Amino acid sequence: QEYIAFCNYKGKRHAMLLKRRKAEFTLLYVP
Repeated sequence: QEYIAFCNYKGKRHAMLLKRRKAEFTLLYVP
């Protein structure tokens, strides 16, 4: 339960951050 709660917290908290990382990743590694 703690792990699931932690994942849900991370998912809600860092959803935008993960999207930004994906965008930055494509910008950096895709020519």
